Amino acid sequence: MRNGFGLCLLFIGCTDYDLKNMEESAVGADGNDAPVESNGENPSDESEEDSDSPDDPNNESTEDDEECTETYITFDIEEVSTLQDAVSYSVANWSQDAVTLTFDDSNLASNQTWRVSAVEVLVLIADAYYPHFVDGQEINVQIFDSHNPNTGTVWTMTESIVRSDYTWSNYTLPNDAWYAGIYGEFQQKGTWVRFDTRTVIPSSGMTSSDFLVGVMWEPPGMVKLGYSNFNQDCERNWSNYGSGWGLNSENPEFFGCSWPMMRVEVEVITTGDCE
Repeated sequence: MRNGFGLCLLFIGCTDYDLKNMEESAVGADGNDAPVESNGENPSDESEEDSDSPDDPNNESTEDDEECTETYITFDIEEVSTLQDAVSYSVANWSQDAVTLTFDDSNLASNQTWRVSAVEVLVLIADAYYPHFVDGQEINVQIFDSHNPNTGTVWTMTESIVRSDYTWSNYTLPNDAWYAGIYGEFQQKGTWVRFDTRTVIPSSGMTSSDFLVGVMWEPPGMVKLGYSNFNQDCERNWSNYGSGWGLNSENPEFFGCSWPMMRVEVEVITTGDCE
């Protein structure tokens, strides 16, 4: 995302699983950690339910039936930037905003795949508007199996914002908040909304080591998201201002970029020998 005031993001690359293992670092906001499944196995079918003991001579299950996962935080905006603004389609008039991330899949074994397993975004509601917020309004996240949003497979997930479903914390925006400052909405209620993208991205995994994660609003697009400070790299930021996707570094009208306040998890899936 960009505007005349200027916005930018430090790109985080992942080399040789140089990520935070979710078993070591849980995701959460203001002390409220979000649950993460770091391991899982496929359930046995009915013919194996009574013969899964290793001492049972009729147990014919093999290592090839196993599947296990490791989950990592591949990007956390709060590690590279700070909250700057509250933005939505209804106030800024752009409908899509995405950033490029990288996962180094060169070290994966032949029995391993990877995929984005979860995306979290910071939803904000101005204090004065919070009692009047209409529950059920939607926000979308998108994952592109490509370095360019105009090509490759895209998966979209939608969440309806119902206030009672979340725990809300108090946030204070800085005095130079660009959009919220127009309305004097510096005091905000915020919550991290989690999208379990394993429900849309198959376990066969993703193929492009450079991939895009972004947000999308459908009109009227009232749900506001937190946006980071004006210190991010436009070469990694794509936006749709109404005429299709464009790379912000190629737009001469602006001089800086910001990314949505988001966290991205990736999981590596191993089939067969999980040790």
